[in-house]
Amino acid sequence: VDVDVDVAPAGYPLGYGYHWWSFPRGASAAAVHAGAFVAQGIFGQFLYIHPAQQLVAVVWNAWRDTGNGALEADTYALIGAAVQALA
Repeated sequence: VDVDVDVAPAGYPLGYGYHWWSFPRGASAAAVHAGAFVAQGIFGQFLYIHPAQQLVAVVWNAWRDTGNGALEADTYALIGAAVQALA
């Protein structure tokens, strides 16, 4: 899945297409997530796929509120740290 970042909602760091969210590429992107894509559940469930690293991560959160941006950022930081540790 290679989605143009311009499809993302204003201010949101991921692009969207075919029911998957993709990480942006280029200078503004987090290099650790380049080429990865993710499915997200409303209360913090994530299915993260990073083909270049041959990595699949599943995170089952149970957030009290839907769409918590700070917790989402923390989850991507956690996954990013795992990607770097396993690379």
